[in-house]
Amino acid sequence: MVEYGAQLNETDIDVTKSPPLDWIVSIDNVTFTYPGAEAPVLNEVSLQIKRGDFVAVIGGNGSGKSTLCKTLNGLIPHYYVGDFEGSVRVNGLQTLEHDVARLSRHVGYVYQDFENQLIRPTVLDDASFAPLNYGFEDYQERGLRALRLVDLTVDTKEFIWQLSGGQKHQLALAGAISLDPDILIIDEPVAQLDPCHAREIYDLLRRLNEQHGKTIIVIEHHTEFIAEYCRQVVLMDQGRAVWSKPVEEALLELEQLRSSQIYPPQVTQAAAEIAKARAWDSTGMERNSTIPIWFDLGSPYPITLDEAAAYFQRLRQLEGQEECGGLIGITADGGAADAYIQEGSGIMAMNGAEALIGGIGNAEDRPDCQESEKASGNTEANREADPIIEAKHVRFSYRTVSRDRKIVLRDVSVTLRAGDMVALVGNNGAGKSSFMRLITGVTKPESGRIVVKGMDTAATTPEQLANTVTYIYQNPEEMFIEDSIRKDVEFFLKARRVDGYEAKVDAILDSFGLTGLQHRDGRLLSGGPLWRLG
Repeated sequence: MVEYGAQLNETDIDVTKSPPLDWIVSIDNVTFTYPGAEAPVLNEVSLQIKRGDFVAVIGGNGSGKSTLCKTLNGLIPHYYVGDFEGSVRVNGLQTLEHDVARLSRHVGYVYQDFENQLIRPTVLDDASFAPLNYGFEDYQERGLRALRLVDLTVDTKEFIWQLSGGQKHQLALAGAISLDPDILIIDEPVAQLDPCHAREIYDLLRRLNEQHGKTIIVIEHHTEFIAEYCRQVVLMDQGRAVWSKPVEEALLELEQLRSSQIYPPQVTQAAAEIAKARAWDSTGMERNSTIPIWFDLGSPYPITLDEAAAYFQRLRQLEGQEECGGLIGITADGGAADAYIQEGSGIMAMNGAEALIGGIGNAEDRPDCQESEKASGNTEANREADPIIEAKHVRFSYRTVSRDRKIVLRDVSVTLRAGDMVALVGNNGAGKSSFMRLITGVTKPESGRIVVKGMDTAATTPEQLANTVTYIYQNPEEMFIEDSIRKDVEFFLKARRVDGYEAKVDAILDSFGLTGLQHRDGRLLSGGPLWRLG
């Protein structure tokens, strides 16, 4: 029996007789094409990753990020079939020569749709599932240790569906590390998390990297997190690994990042805009363009909030001004004291089953939002418009397996009017999705009522409401029921026998840039096209 956390012996892997490799991942000239695709999704990719590194893989939608990472745990080519060329070596193993089960001992993977990884009924069952299937007698101890490592402190007998989104993400990570792999791959770690839980996940990944020696690979779009936590960045574009650079160099490739649909950190963008303004002197003449625009400060643009605080302080001193044009504000803890949705009509905050703020149409009370209010159409006339959605004293709960009732929404009242653009915000588990589902009529309120364009949702079927309310799930692939994108798009129109639905489907596919993908299975799309299809 192999002790938990111990290295595998020579009968498990023959390469342990050699010294530890400097490159824990080595990808050599890999090309991969999915069945039916006209072009390869990976095109002659070569890349190395050092043992113990913390790497971010970035790139636009469809650039090949997820596909690249699936070559590391053997899903490609052992599970996702297609035309595969090249070589991938992970922790000394050639992936072509070892199946997914063997490679899972070395590579833990948390997918973007991480809830699909939770397959057992209770927390401990799921965390212990992998070591149980490997026949380890101490499988529960391994599961408990994994739960401790990810700081998931819920009752181990709690059912999976009772967990919040953040807790489910932690559990998926616990399952991935229960076999103590050397490499952890996390596909978009914070895509579905509130800011607080997002930072907790990255703090956890940092501990696993620094204290437990795990090599961390994240597929990420949020460059603020990359700047603070990662050490190396790999840019993917059209199936190629364009470069691999240290984070402090990678995030200063501003134009290349933007061209790849990646936004540099906000403080970096702010510094660049200020530098661009400083490139012109008081007479309106352009300064020497051969001198770097950060030359006067003796350092590149900042990429983190701490760096920005020092950078803009030096800039103020250089300019002899008390403040830098009011372009940026940084709090002591590296966060933002207040945030408003300036492009919308209002904010509704959910917290602990209650609607705390019904800030719909109150932007006139905030001077910083007056102009955006005009732009968004949130005028006095709009606030007097007829209600389109009315929730009055809504309460919603569900019965747990122990027959207790878990309250999700408590006495929620809000009115939304035609033309409103509303952001529904709140922590994971605050009740946002539950409130949305009540509007669609998929679920019914326990008490109170919700009226949508004059229809009481409690007395109206979801099929009837579907003509009025469209709902895109948090995991859009849950909405796909056919084997091609076109069939999924036409399903509703065809089922309702809408005249000329074929032309409507053509127009929809074209407007969302899906015409060239219409015969592919939507569940195999990358994140961006997946959301467009949803």
